[in-house]
Amino acid sequence: MVNARAQLKKTHIMINHYMNNHFLLHYETNPIEMD
Repeated sequence: MVNARAQLKKTHIMINHYMNNHFLLHYETNPIEMD
């Protein structure tokens, strides 16, 4: 049986990594005003 907590943490890290990259790419191509 897979350790659910470790699996969740791994997934969370991957999601954060993807979201960070996506945000940076979007921000570089479409600058927006942050309020």
